[in-house]
Amino acid sequence: MAPDDLLAAGDRSMNIKRAISNKLGLSREHDKVPDICLKPLDEGNTAGKVPDMDLLLKEYYDFRGWDWDL
Repeated sequence: MAPDDLLAAGDRSMNIKRAISNKLGLSREHDKVPDICLKPLDEGNTAGKVPDMDLLLKEYYDFRGWDWDL
C-alpha cells in the first residue's frame, strides 16, 4: 500500500468508528479527555494554561467533516 492509501484507510476507519458510536447513542457530549489533561502544568511553555477543549474539539470535528450539532 502507498502512504496515501494507508491514510485513506485510517480516515475511513475513524469515520466508521464514529458512525457506530453515533448509532449506539454516543454523541459529542461523550467526547471527553481524562481530568489530568485539563489541569495546568507547573512548568514549561504551557505552565498555568488549560487547553480550550471546546475549541479543540470543534476544530477536530471540522477537520473530520463531522456534524457538530449531532
